[in-house]
Amino acid sequence: MTHLRDLIRTTPVAGDATWTCPSGYRQGRGAWGGLVVGAFLDAAQRLVGDPALEPRSLTSHLLAPVPAGEVHIDLTVLREGSNTTTISALMHSPEADREGAPTGDAVVVADAVVVFGSSRVADLDFTAPVWNRLEPPPALSAGWSNVPVLDLPPGLAPEFLQNLRVRPVSGYPYGGGTDAEVIGWVSPPEGVVAHPTVLAALADAWWPGALVPLTGLRPAATLAFSLDLVALPTTDEPLLHRGRVVAANDGYVAETRELWSADGRLLSHNQQTIVIIR
Repeated sequence: MTHLRDLIRTTPVAGDATWTCPSGYRQGRGAWGGLVVGAFLDAAQRLVGDPALEPRSLTSHLLAPVPAGEVHIDLTVLREGSNTTTISALMHSPEADREGAPTGDAVVVADAVVVFGSSRVADLDFTAPVWNRLEPPPALSAGWSNVPVLDLPPGLAPEFLQNLRVRPVSGYPYGGGTDAEVIGWVSPPEGVVAHPTVLAALADAWWPGALVPLTGLRPAATLAFSLDLVALPTTDEPLLHRGRVVAANDGYVAETRELWSADGRLLSHNQQTIVIIR
């Protein structure tokens, strides 16, 4: 079994990086976006090379579908301060054709800005009520062990989901629901590894809440991805995902997503701009 963390490892090359995008993880024509943002984070973290500087924020634009195979990541240090470092990254690859194969010359298929920061103060604890204003989903207290893993026959879900364990609680796609919200547990088969790249990938693992009110198959894609990394999990248990549509107009959807640990801690907050293609 290849662990999710290993799929996201990049190789430093003369100040930049290369990454082998794996096959079997497509989301539509190209790779699952969670792998792409995870690769950006891994490459930037290797460039920084300082364990005291932890990734705090990642913003990415997914411009074109990424095919399986080797891609190049250009890295630039935008600013290196006393407590923060900001890295810009560009991913170069041929675009994927309708079968997911590379076609044409290499172009910029995605970009990212990653902000790293050292620990500053100890008296701002996100678990304290005064700082944590976000109510956890009721499903969190119910736990994950009694929620069955969803069987995903090939062809009925994006390819990459075959490599994850998803346990839906509410919000099934194309069901004509009245709430554009999804809740469920997610983990790789090997369990959750406490690493920022794994958290970044799993933030993008669930289907959009925008698909819940729809009644028929509609292609969708993420255009912009912004992630705040709050904390890392302390166990290998599944994480609870909650995704909610904030607003939608002209086929563009603003959606917020959260990942919660099984012991009730908010680990990440993610906003995506999703387009319903037709």
